[in-house]
Amino acid sequence: MELLKFGIELGDAEQLVSGVSHGHYNLLLGAGFSMSAKDRSGKFLPSGPGLGSELNVALEPGFDERDARNLAIVYEETVSEQASQDNLVRYLRDRFVGVMPTWHASVLKFPWSRIWTLNIDDILERISIGSGVFRPVPVAWTDNLSPPVTANQQVQVVHLHGRASTLPSTSKALVFAIREYAKAARSQGDWHSEFWSKWVQTPFLTVGARLVEEMDLAAAVHTGSKAREATGFPSIAVIKNIAHLDRRRLSRGGVVAIDADAQEFFEALASDVEVYQKKYEEMSRSPLLPGFIARFNQQFEVLGESRIGSRRNHDFYGGDEPSWADITTEIDGDRSATKAAFRRLSQAAAANQSAAVMFTGTPGSGRSASLLRLGKSFISLGYRVFRFRETERPDVDATVAWLNANPKTLLLVDNAADFSGNIREIMFLCQKSGVQCLVAVAERSKRCAMLQVHLDEFIAGEYELGSAVRSDVLSIITKRNSAARMGDATGWSD
Repeated sequence: MELLKFGIELGDAEQLVSGVSHGHYNLLLGAGFSMSAKDRSGKFLPSGPGLGSELNVALEPGFDERDARNLAIVYEETVSEQASQDNLVRYLRDRFVGVMPTWHASVLKFPWSRIWTLNIDDILERISIGSGVFRPVPVAWTDNLSPPVTANQQVQVVHLHGRASTLPSTSKALVFAIREYAKAARSQGDWHSEFWSKWVQTPFLTVGARLVEEMDLAAAVHTGSKAREATGFPSIAVIKNIAHLDRRRLSRGGVVAIDADAQEFFEALASDVEVYQKKYEEMSRSPLLPGFIARFNQQFEVLGESRIGSRRNHDFYGGDEPSWADITTEIDGDRSATKAAFRRLSQAAAANQSAAVMFTGTPGSGRSASLLRLGKSFISLGYRVFRFRETERPDVDATVAWLNANPKTLLLVDNAADFSGNIREIMFLCQKSGVQCLVAVAERSKRCAMLQVHLDEFIAGEYELGSAVRSDVLSIITKRNSAARMGDATGWSD
């Protein structure tokens, strides 16, 4: 892999390439990303400290050379007087509006969940949009929250520090001064809060931002990224000439730091993604637009590939939630309910009918394992099987579009009660359009009433995983004995 030349571990490189290909990653951009672009006069864009020095020279607030590199205090002093504030607005618009990209168009070829930027320039908006490229939709941190737009062949570009192109006669929409960092940090329900939530739970590729000095993002960075534990995908930061202390701080926060030039890194990433997509063609051979494919894959995980493994310290026999690797390595016991569900659903599939099957039971009864085992059985019929990620409500339009283009698909939805209305809508629209829709759902017995109501006309079979029948017990005993994980059985007659 080309990415390995930057010192990244093989497992992390493989997960990055897989995650970027399928639209799981957020992209976070700092000043280092834009510094190779030029403004309208042909000057390269500055770093944060570089901008502080420029403002000190151009607007003369009077700082010495060392203090002038602190952008926050230079900016705060500059906006304190109306005359200098007006000059500041004109300077920032001249410097950061109408930016001329160089290599930067390559980042819009990937299906990012969102792009977040700490920069105020319009570099991404200035990129000429061609075939297969996602159109950037700029959003300022003061705008109302809105859902991702990947399915429309677009990508949100969230400017966490404001946009120079929207500057009026005041610069209050920018986040540079210390009081503005504090205001952004206090905001509730806005884009900074959304960033905090996503940073902790989902994978990020950060380019050109040190992170450790971003005051408005300090809470998120201090809390750290749990993306690897939550999704299996690591958060990664690409910073040229990264200091040892910064690397250590990022590592402590769950971020893998890479010392690399941004352009060279994206060239390597593009090469590895191309190789990956040729190897796993299930997402690239569809006639759908890339945006629909990306949106579907942000919400559904394709099963049936060896590259999906268990997370670290996973123990199925110890009571952990079953993983796909547990099923493919055959450590689960085959249940009679799963076999019955397979017969019902495969009959519907053979008749080109839409249908759903439902597994219910108490916690620990085996609902999730049965769901995955059913998926494995359908793979043997030539179906592509996808498991819903449960991170947000299903995108109905993207899912129906996918099923229309890929009829031999089975969808698995665990903890399905919260999404019962969306599942019904998907199945109803498929039925109306003559598109086959096969779904298997699982839910606790106490929460399955809404599923039964919403999916009543589509349910081909409902299976309560209660007390195990004799054949199930023997299967479980055989599996546990083979793994030396069978305890002493008491009170048995045989």
